[in-house]
Amino acid sequence: MNLSKISRKELKDVFGGTLYPALECYSDRECSRYGEAMIMCPDGTSSMTGHICMGGKCMLATGFCGPVVVGPIGPIDPGPVLAP
Repeated sequence: MNLSKISRKELKDVFGGTLYPALECYSDRECSRYGEAMIMCPDGTSSMTGHICMGGKCMLATGFCGPVVVGPIGPIDPGPVLAP
């Protein structure tokens, strides 16, 4: 039996159907080509982040910032409160 690889377009011509674009990524490893990024956190610090694969597209992975601590409000001091 003689087998050879065929392209996606040739495969569509044989079986019919709709040809959708290939996904940009299938796992986080394929997004590593974009490298790292520096993000600014709400508390003024900065954090390094990378890219993750979500829904077939490489997205910036955020969420590495610490919680925001709210201090005293006027004469009322409720103690340390974490804001979401």
